[in-house]
Amino acid sequence: MALLKIWDEENGVWLSMGWAEAGGGLGVGGESIADLRNEPYIVVSPSTLLTAESVLTAGAGIVLTPAAGILVISSAIGALDVANIPFITLTSRVGLNSERYLAAVAALTLVDGGPNNALTITPAWAAPASPSVDLAASAVGAADSFAHSDHTHQLNQAIVPTWTGLHIFNAAGAAVVKAIVRGIAAQSANLQEWQDSAEAVLVQVEPDGEIAILVDSKALKLGAGSDMSVYYDGTDGHVKTDVVAPSDLKVTCGAAKTLELQTAVYDDLFMPLAGAKVPATHTPSWVPYSTNLNSYTFDLDDYADLATTEVLHGYKEGTDLELHVHLITNGANNATARKVQYQVFFSWGDMDEVMGAEDSLSAEADIPAFEADRTHRYLELGSVAGASYKMGSIIKVRIKRIACTGTEPDDDPFVEMVGLHFRKNTLGSRQEHVK
Repeated sequence: MALLKIWDEENGVWLSMGWAEAGGGLGVGGESIADLRNEPYIVVSPSTLLTAESVLTAGAGIVLTPAAGILVISSAIGALDVANIPFITLTSRVGLNSERYLAAVAALTLVDGGPNNALTITPAWAAPASPSVDLAASAVGAADSFAHSDHTHQLNQAIVPTWTGLHIFNAAGAAVVKAIVRGIAAQSANLQEWQDSAEAVLVQVEPDGEIAILVDSKALKLGAGSDMSVYYDGTDGHVKTDVVAPSDLKVTCGAAKTLELQTAVYDDLFMPLAGAKVPATHTPSWVPYSTNLNSYTFDLDDYADLATTEVLHGYKEGTDLELHVHLITNGANNATARKVQYQVFFSWGDMDEVMGAEDSLSAEADIPAFEADRTHRYLELGSVAGASYKMGSIIKVRIKRIACTGTEPDDDPFVEMVGLHFRKNTLGSRQEHVK
């Protein structure tokens, strides 16, 4: 039995393998058998390509081919009794050990050189791994390969780990972004989702960057004490500034800017009859409405000129006005349904422009049978075309009672005011004379 030992200089351990050789031979550089048997071991240090001159006497040859994993030792003399060689030691400057450099099933085989007196050691060296390997979210590997000295490990960007621990991102400097979530071209899925334990999405960052709170009545809270909230309750949107204590809501738009409603709302221009100018003939009657109140009533063809009104600065320019009259019945009606009709004349004009031509609208108010006394009736006359008109324009108005198509009321109704509903999209104008 001969023994081959590999000395791991880096880790300071022996790696031993033995074999039986019936008639193998080894000769080294002209030394005698007795001299060789007295040698405890032969040391081969593969720092470079080794030759006989570097470690053995002249005449012997050693060839180490590290890339192929083959060591050949040959001598120029007759056969020697290999069985009597205690062991051969290979010492590696980089440290040979089974964990890093030999495969788990590595084998060292002694091949009898025969007449050529050659000893060939062919280990089954482990192959190196790829120079760069991505770290994946998987169990510990069991490969036989080893890492290069300049091996790099980088995180596999395709893995989808389930994190269970706390992660803190500290930027390298004040000018460095701590975290970036970047979509790809034509991103369709959400950039980010916050889910509950049942994987229901509570908040999401959508592909276009919009942030959505997906639960009704759950708010975006603002302030050190969560003093303000913005939320949607499933029907209406809410801005609450009294979550902790009541506070004002201040909106700053800047010079020549204002809040603008994308869906206009309605407001009213109204021209009361109480201050109207009445003619000498066809004059409305100023009569008691109650003990301490009075109103105008109109007989057929009576009329009154009302105060000119200005279209307010919140007016959504270019939209129509809705002309109407407010009246109150005078006395309880009997079993006969009745009607009363009014006509309103108007002229509308913008600043620095010629006033529009006089026009008029009329409509009948229905007074049902048995309608109670002092019932407030709203009479819609129609739309006044507002295309091209602006805020700050003025409207002159006259109201007149004309004959109806049915039965007139026994007592003339009280006429209280003429009104113009207008669409409004701002609190006012951005400048004094410019919307």
